[in-house]
Amino acid sequence: MRTVSPSAARRLRAFAVVTAAVCLLLAVAGAALAESPSPSATPASDASGIVTYRVGFMEPVDSLNPFVGAMSTAYQVYGLNYDTLVGWDPVNLDPRPEFAESWTTSDGRRTWTFKTHSGMTWQDGEPATARDVAFTYNYIIDNQMSAYSLYAKGIKKVTALDETTVRFECSKPKADMLQGSVPILPEHIWSKVSPEDAALSFRNGPPSIGSGPFKVVENKPGIYTKLVANEDYWAGKPHIDELFFQTYENADTMVQDLKSGTIDAAVGVPGAQFEQLGAVDGITANAGTFWSASQISFNCYDSPDSKGNPVLLDQRFRQALQWAVARERLVEVAFSGHAYVGQAMLVPYFDYGWEPTPDQAYSFDPEKAGSLLEAAGYKDVNGDGNRETKDGKELTLRLYAPSIDAPYVSAAKLLVGQFQDVGIHVRMEAMEEGALTERIWGYSGDTFTPDYDMYTWYWLGGSDPTFILDLFTPEQIGGWSDTSWTDPAYTALSAQQSTLVDEQARIEAVQKMQQIVLEGSPWIVYGYPQLLEAYNTGEWEGYVPAPSGFEGYAGAVLQNPDQIDTYLSLQPKTAGATETSGSRSWIIIVVIVVVVAAAIVVWLLLRGRGKAVEEG
Repeated sequence: MRTVSPSAARRLRAFAVVTAAVCLLLAVAGAALAESPSPSATPASDASGIVTYRVGFMEPVDSLNPFVGAMSTAYQVYGLNYDTLVGWDPVNLDPRPEFAESWTTSDGRRTWTFKTHSGMTWQDGEPATARDVAFTYNYIIDNQMSAYSLYAKGIKKVTALDETTVRFECSKPKADMLQGSVPILPEHIWSKVSPEDAALSFRNGPPSIGSGPFKVVENKPGIYTKLVANEDYWAGKPHIDELFFQTYENADTMVQDLKSGTIDAAVGVPGAQFEQLGAVDGITANAGTFWSASQISFNCYDSPDSKGNPVLLDQRFRQALQWAVARERLVEVAFSGHAYVGQAMLVPYFDYGWEPTPDQAYSFDPEKAGSLLEAAGYKDVNGDGNRETKDGKELTLRLYAPSIDAPYVSAAKLLVGQFQDVGIHVRMEAMEEGALTERIWGYSGDTFTPDYDMYTWYWLGGSDPTFILDLFTPEQIGGWSDTSWTDPAYTALSAQQSTLVDEQARIEAVQKMQQIVLEGSPWIVYGYPQLLEAYNTGEWEGYVPAPSGFEGYAGAVLQNPDQIDTYLSLQPKTAGATETSGSRSWIIIVVIVVVVAAAIVVWLLLRGRGKAVEEG
């Protein structure tokens, strides 16, 4: 039989103990490694060292052409792809250098002179100079490009004095010269584009060549837009190498992708999931108040070419519907409380904002709405609960909402009931945003033919009121105006407000304009929605809310065309990564030391194995 000597048995027992200890340590180390933080599904930096950041949006980038795009997401891309002449400080909204590094004004603000950065280049390597500034503004002024003509009001002539100096000569004092959000375009590209093509069909790449911190290199409408860092940006290369704006049709999917790490941020988070996201470790949820008003817009185009219901040309009809809208209910239900109730066209948080007095405001009063409709001649003749037109015809209005924005679909459904309560029959339809914008700004050939009665959505303005104010001017009919409504007193004030160098006088003019719009009721404003956004703060740092210097105002971080600072500052966190990496390294070192020590012990124990085994 085979027997083992006592000394050999002791060595074998020691071997077994050492082996068990090694296995235990390996198991503990494996568990520790498994429990240590793992990289996200889309790591900030891949094996090649490329730093990538992904943002989910519920709105697509509808065009790379800044004369054509309508979606707010597109304007965020323009802000990253191009420089404007002057930018905005994210704290206090003061003007700061962008394409121009400095500026002076003279002759009572009738003459403005800007110095551009020396040695600046376009993203294709061509020199970017003051001549490009002169070209851009003259292209807009000479061709009446409606997308940006509102910022060029009063400018007679723009001249490049040399490669870095450009002079603006204005017919009147220009109070909003530093607030013009005009993307500066490269002359060597856009001089070859006819104004007709620029306003309608020019796609503008990709690549889209600008001078901004990022260049658009790929665009798949409805799927994603890819931007890459401008290595030669005048203010320094961003920390992000690649930036993706990903389009979602389903907000729940977007939220789940943020939780899983497939994307790093989400804009347009549903109110029901917003609070839940704020409780997720490593994710910050921000309810950013920004330059947005939620409204019902009426088709007020007074032309045989309009396809809107003519009852909407009656101011008394529109005013009556103001009393039928339960604003508090819309905010509470459709926006899950993440909006402020209001009636004025501009957000009331800053100097230009205005709030109506109790005598000027509309409250929720269906009975008064009904009485006003009755007095205006809109009666329920046959007693079926639906009012007829003044000449006795059936009265039905179409109400549209963007299918991608769930709060507005919900608001539209509520409005159908609220209008029916005062006898106005409404057919509601949610449609894709491209189809909706084609209805609002519809053309048959060269003829403007808006084909809607009313729609509910939002307008996003800026920190200067000029853009929103200009929507109700005659020159924007067929351009930016969604209602085609105008008023002579309003138009006169619009021409005046941008020339008022006395800030208080300008504020008073702008507030009077808002009062005129409220009375005329081309819009029914019912609230100011918060931008619900969430983003990964466990792995990223450098988020910049804008503006951040106003008490009680939570600036937007990821979608704000007036600011690009978040995307300039974002970078992967290093402290957390170092700590995690160090912990994992320590575990690995311990495992290696234990395994090596065990191997030495085992070798010593087994050296004399041949002598310890005897035959018996």
